[in-house]
Amino acid sequence: GASDGTAHCSIAQGPGTVVDLGSQGRDSRANGADYDGNVVVGWSASPTISVWQPTVWEDGVLTVLSESVLWCDAWQTNGAGDIIVGSTSDTLSYSLPMSSAAMWTRTETGWQEQILGVLPGTFSNGVGTVAAKDISEDGTVVVGYNGYDNWNSAGFVWTQDQGMMKAIDYFAGLGITFPANFSVLSMTACSDDGLVMAGFGKDPFDFTAPIQSFIVDLRELSGVPQTASRGSGLGLGENYPNPFNPSTTLRLAVAKAGHVRLEVFDLRGRLVRVVHDGHLAAGDHELTWDG
Repeated sequence: GASDGTAHCSIAQGPGTVVDLGSQGRDSRANGADYDGNVVVGWSASPTISVWQPTVWEDGVLTVLSESVLWCDAWQTNGAGDIIVGSTSDTLSYSLPMSSAAMWTRTETGWQEQILGVLPGTFSNGVGTVAAKDISEDGTVVVGYNGYDNWNSAGFVWTQDQGMMKAIDYFAGLGITFPANFSVLSMTACSDDGLVMAGFGKDPFDFTAPIQSFIVDLRELSGVPQTASRGSGLGLGENYPNPFNPSTTLRLAVAKAGHVRLEVFDLRGRLVRVVHDGHLAAGDHELTWDG
């Protein structure tokens, strides 16, 4: 707490050391941080209209990401601290400002905002709130919450290729289904590679039903080609670095010289890139994929 009685975003920098990161003059809060703690994201209240505004602190320096006129905030950043997700007031898509999921990407000149949108029907009653909660390391997968009103909500998955979808529809498209009468209320987290996601939900028709959390693991989807086994004369090791941006090195062990084709597939089993298609000598090889 600051000396004037307001609550401030702060960060621990060692045992017994807490640093006040400050605010715009009123309250502020931290929601997430990058791997080394140099980039902290959250909200700081506007000194004039009091609403929360999405904010980032870089090495202690405060920057307001969006001069939102609604209650909005930044929820999470990736490990590198160069992509942030949260919510902002969308003044472009609607006659009145509405809350939309948003992403901010670090550029040479500052933070560039991208509005990720809302699910259809969100503002049919003139109300609704949407927020992105977490992001993959490369910014191609975002998960969050889409509130239609004070009682109804749906978790969403946004991807660079497909845009925003209800989480339950996104997973169904991958062959993953939930129990009958189970509604995904919010998606709250995803892994750096965007293949493991967490959320919570409940039976919407039973007010006494408990809220249940869940994890969806997309790494073992059927239809995605498996890596070569050692019995085939090939061995595919872990790539490094992982996560990566923009390139990674693939390690391949070849037991016998011959023609080798190394391919990368996406979650739906679609071919993304042929990394190598040609002769390789016996032994260990390292091949680079630019992503």
